[in-house]
Amino acid sequence: MISTRRTICAAVVVAAAVIARAAPAAADAQRAWVKAVPDDATWQRYSRTLGADQFGKFIIDVRTDEIYFIDVNLFDIHADFVLGVLLKQAWTADNIREYNKNYERVKPRFILGYLTHTRRSTAGPTRSGRAIRSTPRRW
Repeated sequence: MISTRRTICAAVVVAAAVIARAAPAAADAQRAWVKAVPDDATWQRYSRTLGADQFGKFIIDVRTDEIYFIDVNLFDIHADFVLGVLLKQAWTADNIREYNKNYERVKPRFILGYLTHTRRSTAGPTRSGRAIRSTPRRW
């Protein structure tokens, strides 16, 4: 027989979970990713400053040509987003080995890259992008 105290505790936990799910998102809530960075306000929300550089991350799904600009304040590394959000896979040795193939020259699934806004130049801020090359350059 379940005690009255345990029943009340369980009811409180269930009620709190229901209220938390039903509560509207806070005014400053944001998505974990966006498809474009059209303005400085979006850039500020999805990037992080480190020293004199402000950086963001993107992922391109080579099978669908979808691009994801991810919130670097939520995801420390690309793999957190790819495995957790896109593929919904656990961090297992097999899944990591498969994911790491995206760092090779031929990308099986994703191109992983960074965008950097550098303020070091005396000429003013500049933006640049870098992705791990999937094919060799021909000069």
